[in-house]
Amino acid sequence: MSTGGFLFLVLLIALIVALPIWPFSRRWTIGPTMIIGLLLVLVLVLILIGTI
Repeated sequence: MSTGGFLFLVLLIALIVALPIWPFSRRWTIGPTMIIGLLLVLVLVLILIGTI
């Protein structure tokens, strides 16, 4: 697995964990989910254009 694929997988798992459906994350605001989502999109774009 390439570095880009590994980063994508880690960020995808982090995004699922940060969703406010889990009991420990319900008191969080949308901030962590939004930040991880933006990082996920950034890594996906970098993978698609071939930088990573």
